[in-house]
Amino acid sequence: EEDATGRAAGAQIAMRRILLTYSKLHHGVYTQGMNEVLAPLYYIIVKGFSKMTSGPLADAIVDPEALAFWAFSGLMAQFHVNFIVDKDATELGIQAQMARMMAVLREEDPALHDHLTEELGIEPCLFAFKWFGTLFTQTFLLPDLMRLWDSLVSVTDSHRVEFFVCLAVAFILLANAQDRLLHSDQLQALQILQATVGELPEADSLARLAYLIFVKHNSEYMDWHVA
Repeated sequence: EEDATGRAAGAQIAMRRILLTYSKLHHGVYTQGMNEVLAPLYYIIVKGFSKMTSGPLADAIVDPEALAFWAFSGLMAQFHVNFIVDKDATELGIQAQMARMMAVLREEDPALHDHLTEELGIEPCLFAFKWFGTLFTQTFLLPDLMRLWDSLVSVTDSHRVEFFVCLAVAFILLANAQDRLLHSDQLQALQILQATVGELPEADSLARLAYLIFVKHNSEYMDWHVA
């Protein structure tokens, strides 16, 4: 128990150093949610390194904290605007990304879009802000989150925000299984979309549906296969 407590404390210190370093390199930018994105990356990297310390690659192992920093920096390169409050209302910010999500949803399922927005009056920020603000870390358990992130990082850097938008659209469409959302009132719909009731969409199905939506709007990826 003491050993586990020590490891947890060490992980918190390491992640604090990573976030502090990132903040210093990016003009002091740090907001709540960045730690949510870093935590699964750090856990996966440290866990992977712990299995390699006695293997043939042991001598080649670099500092897992450093690797976690660079992995976090790489992911944040496309999504850093999601964590800057002053950027929320810009053409690249969370508001624009959620607007794009609803525009794609309108194309994919007009009836569902109209039910949510016109009949129920639900603003996307009520359910999707935490998706874009934490990249699904508060929605999915680690194995499913890693499956979705694998698909996310398999597209080119410049398309990752668009692919995440497609993941969000796919979530809404799959949450409407058996027309659950179409037959819901406002409270029920928000509970479904906020994942407080019912089952979450299955990660593989979510990633593959997002891919189909993505290639429809990005024809250069027509021959690309989801990871």
